[in-house]
Amino acid sequence: MQTIVLKQIYTGKGFDTHIKEVCPKVQIYCTMKETGCSWSGTRSECSCHIQTGIFEKLKPTLDNLHESIRNLNSYIEQLKPQTEQQKIQLENPMVDLLKQIENKQYIEQLKPQTEQQKIQLENPMVDLLKQIENKQNEQHQQMIEGKFEVEMGMKEQEDSVRTTKSSIRK
Repeated sequence: MQTIVLKQIYTGKGFDTHIKEVCPKVQIYCTMKETGCSWSGTRSECSCHIQTGIFEKLKPTLDNLHESIRNLNSYIEQLKPQTEQQKIQLENPMVDLLKQIENKQYIEQLKPQTEQQKIQLENPMVDLLKQIENKQNEQHQQMIEGKFEVEMGMKEQEDSVRTTKSSIRK
């Protein structure tokens, strides 16, 4: 019945404002609920609770703490971009170092394979060098033999020329 009368007195937004902000019969929670007070009752009982409650005595301290928390949260938000930038600056060299480590590990993995290939290439080269050396020795020997044959042939010719000269002189 009282609500109907109130609706007639307060029309439109006036009624809503009365209920939310003024009405002494509406059930509400303590204004210190967010700091841990679990009291609830009518608006008219709340002022008595607040005056006798321990939370009212702590209110200035709690307000300071809440302000400090808000300031710290704001400071944290200001530091986030800087922190992200520093994180990126640290990650880039780390990525480079990881790549270098991976490359070094890859090189170490390739060493046995490279050594094997080196041996496989050196063996035919040694064989080729031996073949070249043998050919050179053969050619040198042939040159020596050819020179000897030439000298022998020249000696024979000289002997033949001497014999011919001596026959002619006689």
